[in-house]
Amino acid sequence: MLRSIRRNKNILKKHHGILKNIYAKNYHHHNYYRSISNINPLYSSMPNKTNNDDDNDHNAKYSNNRKYYLKHYATSQRNYSTMMLQQCKINKQNNNNNNVNNTTAADNNQQLVQKHNFHVTRKAEVWPILVAAGFIYVGARFLQKYYAAKESGELNKPRKREKKIGEKKDKKESAEDLWGGSVEFGKVTGIMGLDTGTLYSRVSVLSTDTGKVQVVENAEGQRATPSCVGVQDGDEGESSFLVGTQAETLDHIYAPNALIGRRFDDEKASAFIKDLQYEGNVKQGIGGTMQLIVGDGGEDSVASSPELLTSQLISHMRSVASSHIDTGNCSHAFLALPAEAAISPRVHSAMQIAAEQANLRLLGAAQEPLCGLLGSIASLGGMENIGGGEDGMETPSLVIICDVGRSTDVSILRIIDADDDHDMEHIGLVPHLEEHVETVYMTSDQFAGGRVFDNAIIDFLVSDFEKENKLDLTSDKMTMKRVTEAARNARIELSSKLQSEINEPFITADATGPKHLMHDMSRSKLESLSRDAMEKVFNVCKKAINESEVDKDELVNAHLLVLGGMARMPSLVRGVKKCFMDAGCTDLKVIEIEQPEEMNVYGAGLKAAIKLNEINEES
Repeated sequence: MLRSIRRNKNILKKHHGILKNIYAKNYHHHNYYRSISNINPLYSSMPNKTNNDDDNDHNAKYSNNRKYYLKHYATSQRNYSTMMLQQCKINKQNNNNNNVNNTTAADNNQQLVQKHNFHVTRKAEVWPILVAAGFIYVGARFLQKYYAAKESGELNKPRKREKKIGEKKDKKESAEDLWGGSVEFGKVTGIMGLDTGTLYSRVSVLSTDTGKVQVVENAEGQRATPSCVGVQDGDEGESSFLVGTQAETLDHIYAPNALIGRRFDDEKASAFIKDLQYEGNVKQGIGGTMQLIVGDGGEDSVASSPELLTSQLISHMRSVASSHIDTGNCSHAFLALPAEAAISPRVHSAMQIAAEQANLRLLGAAQEPLCGLLGSIASLGGMENIGGGEDGMETPSLVIICDVGRSTDVSILRIIDADDDHDMEHIGLVPHLEEHVETVYMTSDQFAGGRVFDNAIIDFLVSDFEKENKLDLTSDKMTMKRVTEAARNARIELSSKLQSEINEPFITADATGPKHLMHDMSRSKLESLSRDAMEKVFNVCKKAINESEVDKDELVNAHLLVLGGMARMPSLVRGVKKCFMDAGCTDLKVIEIEQPEEMNVYGAGLKAAIKLNEINEES
């Protein structure tokens, strides 16, 4: 009996400590005693408030007078301890006298203990201990490795990248990997191939009537649209953008697409801006971005990003393509981009933004040399029609592409394979997949191209006019625009003619009256003026052969493809051919193309059509 009482006292002491914590958290102890009184009548003598108003009074006393509450709590604990001892004695007497069934007494004791444990006990949580132990273990391991590395001297050594098994050593980025699966294509209502050049942009579409890809004309009846964006003041003082021929008569910016994805401190972008004499039209934007100012810098000028101006150019070319599609809506495009831009993630992201602003989705993009190669071979009916032999061009074959536009790009490609599994008629065997063509070498010089030829003619005209009239045309900006346009038209005309007449009336005036710019230029005169410009192109070709390290046996039977607007200049094509033959291409075969400036956009249109066929087959 005494042992039981002592044991119960110890239990009560433990439970009293727990109860003290419970009461400190503002638990209502009288609710507990009310629940206990329902088990045994002996507990009915304990404090039991049944009125809600009394409960509120009691809570107010607790919140206002903590001393009263703790005193009341101590009294309750003493009463509770006394009654627990009395209950144990009663249960013992009942068991000895057999007045109460043993099972009932045991159930009452068990129910009392369960009720007591429910209210006053709390299970210990294990997870905080495990988490703390985990942090301690990780910290100990870190310190152990840190001091071990510090002692061995390996702490400051650069970490070497471990090569994965099966990883290629010189894996090059692919335009197909970057652009192939980056867009949800959605519903296709019309497709086009787009080539946004520095001076001119062109577009090709798939004709539903013939099933062929063709380069289409703009509203002015020209296949080439000037790649310039100008600003026009509206009636309500709001400025609007104009693109193409209409923009040439306004303050405009040429080739904003060449600056897309570039930062203000980019060296190549700075050289490009300096070459086009746009230093005053470029400023630094937020975060080192580039802002282009369209206008003369006055209040009417508009500062915009290259992405927005490029979206205006793309939107205009989209409208040109839509006018030649049965649905009247071109929804998707495939781009022909410069070799470096096609594999640049920054250009990819910026071009996606520009296309979205023009309500256009991109099927993909490819490097211009690959598009030009595909377009050139397809325009001749396939590889079986190239080379003059019975089987045509064989695989593998080495093809040297010299693209002379505003810049000069030389690419050495190796055709590994070709097939006609493209669902396109009339083009035969073509290397339409990226794995069909291996890029051996690529090089570029943005200061060797058509602009250098134009500058040679401009310098001659300005010098000749100054000698005759004692007037300097370079002092007036609008006058120089007219001279530049006249020089470019003369160069283009001399590609197919032996003589060109330059006639710009009222070019300027002085005290004696108006002056006119008039000159008859021959093709031989053009060739003599552009001798230095052609030498720059030849140097790029020599660099490509010397640095490519192509096997001499393979160079012997190489094919040459001269593209771009300057490919119409016979003396330039002859000089490029001679340059490669002197470098070891003794049996060089020149692939002659009727429209060399359109092959990039034609190839982009073919890739768009083939991509569309793949999408239709998958769906």
